[in-house]
Amino acid sequence: MAIKRTNAEGAQSGTSTEPKPDAANEAQSFRENAEVNAKIDAFIEKNPKEWSYIQSMPRTRLERSLVLQAVQ
Repeated sequence: MAIKRTNAEGAQSGTSTEPKPDAANEAQSFRENAEVNAKIDAFIEKNPKEWSYIQSMPRTRLERSLVLQAVQ
């Protein structure tokens, strides 16, 4: 699953011909999808132990797990 970032105005990153602003000056924002959020919430409710495990993972390990899923 690819994560698509949007800027503060809601446009996807890389779609504008304007120069990219300095990352320190602009906070990242991400699209929200109600259907996907509902699926995630349902998974969390059905798998509380797995959700606790995911939450306990160090950030580096969690990031590497996400990258591994993208490469496979």
